[in-house]
Amino acid sequence: MRTLTERDIQAILSLLADDDPVVVRAVKEKLFDMGREAVGRVQAAGSSHRALREVECLLRRLEEPPLEVQFESLSRTPGGDLDLEEGTFAIARFGCPAVDVEGCAEFLDRMAAEVSLRVSANDHPIHVIRTLNAYLVEEQGFRGGSVSDSDNSFMDRVLARRVGIPITLSAVYLFIGRRLQLPLYGVGMPGHFIVKYEEGGREIFFNPFHGGQVITKEECRQIVMRMGFPFEEGVLARTPNRHILIRMMNNLVRVYLAGRDEGRVRSLMEYIQIVQCD
Repeated sequence: MRTLTERDIQAILSLLADDDPVVVRAVKEKLFDMGREAVGRVQAAGSSHRALREVECLLRRLEEPPLEVQFESLSRTPGGDLDLEEGTFAIARFGCPAVDVEGCAEFLDRMAAEVSLRVSANDHPIHVIRTLNAYLVEEQGFRGGSVSDSDNSFMDRVLARRVGIPITLSAVYLFIGRRLQLPLYGVGMPGHFIVKYEEGGREIFFNPFHGGQVITKEECRQIVMRMGFPFEEGVLARTPNRHILIRMMNNLVRVYLAGRDEGRVRSLMEYIQIVQCD
């Protein structure tokens, strides 16, 4: 790989400050692949706050252990279950090692802070769900996308593009719910993922992939049956975070199998095996 010239460095800095997140992401990926020395040279020449933030993010990513070590650490979380948000961003690093995890977490924090102004602890669950939907769907524009597009399985891309598949859109609700201490839980029905508000023996199911629509148990049964699976009450139980993370990776395995990307499939299967060892 050729040495970066001063002209190269200035071009990189300019692109890192670009308003288009797709451009920034592509440049960060290439710079990450160049290694620490190249990133350090760009950092030393930088003056733009936006560009330097992206470079500092790269330096933090370069300090991190390999992904298999990250998944091993995640899998050994005390108490048996794991941190779903941390896990989804480990998957995001698989898609793009230079992903700005801190920036994504700040975005989730900001969204939760805005929602917190509209709900209170005494609100009826339906009001809470409608408030979340109004904010995430109508204001932020989150919507469902194709399961065959890998970007819809990577949380950084879901947050940037506001497009996801059932499980990643549900995760956005769960992450905001956790920040607001709302009793929201993932429900991994066969063939489709939803969220439920569960408190005091009351369960309210809703479907983030379809605008957060509230659905009954009977409608859940119909969804499962339409997908060709038998329905049992147990499919509406809370899904442990560990199982949610494995399901997210299995979705990506199917995407890469379809694209005949055997290298990525092998890597994902290794990570799945690590996370399964609870």
